[in-house]
Amino acid sequence: MPCQNNGICTDEIDGYKCECWDGYTGSYCETDIDECAQDPCHNNGTCTDEINSYTCECSAGYTGVNCKDKGKCDSAPCQNEGTCIDKINSYICKCKTGYAGVNCTVTVGKLKKKPIVSKRQLQSAVIRDLAVTSSGHIVATNWIATTRIYDSDYGLIKDIDRQFDHVTVTSDGQLAFTNSLKFINFYTADGTYMRTIKVNMSAAHLRGITSLSTGQFVVCDLETRTIYIVDQLTGDATPFSAFGTFRDPYYVTTNSKGDIIVSESADGFIKGLDRAGNEIFTYAKPGRIYGKKLFDPDGVCTDTMDYIVVASSSNHRVDLLTPEGYGSDVIMYCDWIKQHFLNR
Repeated sequence: MPCQNNGICTDEIDGYKCECWDGYTGSYCETDIDECAQDPCHNNGTCTDEINSYTCECSAGYTGVNCKDKGKCDSAPCQNEGTCIDKINSYICKCKTGYAGVNCTVTVGKLKKKPIVSKRQLQSAVIRDLAVTSSGHIVATNWIATTRIYDSDYGLIKDIDRQFDHVTVTSDGQLAFTNSLKFINFYTADGTYMRTIKVNMSAAHLRGITSLSTGQFVVCDLETRTIYIVDQLTGDATPFSAFGTFRDPYYVTTNSKGDIIVSESADGFIKGLDRAGNEIFTYAKPGRIYGKKLFDPDGVCTDTMDYIVVASSSNHRVDLLTPEGYGSDVIMYCDWIKQHFLNR
């Protein structure tokens, strides 16, 4: 075929004609049109020719397809005296001490008002996990004693008479429990057994569980060291975290944006993943008892403003992180927070 670069050849009397694709020219479509020949990149931008297209690498301070726009820093996006650094079609803020976030708008410091903490004895053994139902009832699991449900005044409503490890409230108000095997057990909010599903995995040691608005579960599995999305009807499990992301995923929660937040007990960090499973932050600062660092994080939850509350068990305290995963403050020190305890 005489026509190059996939040109279309048409027979004519005593000859032929080549119809070229966009970006090519010449009798045989042999010439790549140089889209950079007209200098489309302004303000000393560098043009790179492509097939029927081009790209501009803009000089510092400019952005846009043709580098006509002023840099993103011209709008002064960095707040609280943060320093703006222009990037290609983007910017980053270098925040001053005490501030964090994309635009340095998050205050990293002390709580304006300390929460009121009251100690109540729900059961004699160590609590593994907690959940609060829509009616304010408290569900407490325990790997030694049985799982129990309490009213908002901490009075016992029902003893389920089974041992479970972790619990979540589903999107339709049911209770879902894991028990270190590959099963998820469903109960009504008042503690009546409903059904059990088997999670479709070759091997499993299920731990932390939380419910998504879609009706699916997010589950931590110790056996494969992976976070899974589980269909609550079929038990089908889809890996969510990449291999090697976690060594000991323990507790899991979500925020209002659907991000998934996991406590890694063995390596001592809190990690956030977006809906696609991409890491968006890691808070990993080991420390010693009563120090200023996170140490052996276990139970984790988020509040209505997406601040992250985590039980730093070996520090015997509850820590507060910003929604972006920056350390903010210590909510409370408690000698009685010994293991896996956090009211969710």
